[in-house]
Amino acid sequence: RPTPRCPHTGRRLPEAPPAVLPNMSRSLRRDVAWLLMMPPRMGHPLRWYEPDVVYEFTSRTIREQFLLRPCPASRDLIFGVIGRAQVLYPAVRIHYFVFMSNHSHMLLSSSDGASLAPFIGFVNSNVAREIGRLRGAPGRMWARRTRPIRIVDEASMVDRLRYLVSHGCKEGLVGTPGEWPGATAHAWFATGAALTGTWHHRDAERRALRRREAFQPDSYRTKLPITMSPLPCWRDLDERQHRARRAEIIAEITRTTAAENARLGRMPLGPDAICA
Repeated sequence: RPTPRCPHTGRRLPEAPPAVLPNMSRSLRRDVAWLLMMPPRMGHPLRWYEPDVVYEFTSRTIREQFLLRPCPASRDLIFGVIGRAQVLYPAVRIHYFVFMSNHSHMLLSSSDGASLAPFIGFVNSNVAREIGRLRGAPGRMWARRTRPIRIVDEASMVDRLRYLVSHGCKEGLVGTPGEWPGATAHAWFATGAALTGTWHHRDAERRALRRREAFQPDSYRTKLPITMSPLPCWRDLDERQHRARRAEIIAEITRTTAAENARLGRMPLGPDAICA
């Protein structure tokens, strides 16, 4: 009879003494011993969100697949989910967000700190459900839990904001930040335009179907706005100064993108090719 060995270390599995586990069979004692010899696994890091502190949340799709590829319908759905999340968690402030084809970034803060975790959980779970329905591919979308980064000072806030705004340009996909066709807060950032999306009341729609009620497709859809907030380090600026800071960031990204494209001899794909 072959000697049982641990599949991780190759060491021979000891048997738990019968005196310690008198009511267990020999095979069950061996299973317990195997569990005790398994290598330790890293647990999730502890997360503690402080009030009025800006965090950058990054979420990536499973196997980096393009499950979030942009189109007008997905953009509207993502805006609607974010708008609904703001209704449920009004303490959360959104400073910027961008959804690429395989990951997303959100720059958030909260007046109470405790609302950030359920807010990002609501956004990610409902984006996965709605995009799954849209693409006919329900199931898991995100590779792991979202990764938060605490932004410690004002210079880092502006730096991370610049990084988020540059998405689409730095990859060579578009020539300017405003050309990215996916869900992004750039329209508000550049011109102060309002952001609105469609929220589907799935529970109410499901209950109506169970009761076999007749309803129009738009009966359980609501247009919701997204309220954006400036960075805490820009809170004391007036509207003219705020617009100037934002325009400076956009112009810098556009110049850098043009210089990098010229150096590499590449042409941006453009919105039409991205959505094709």
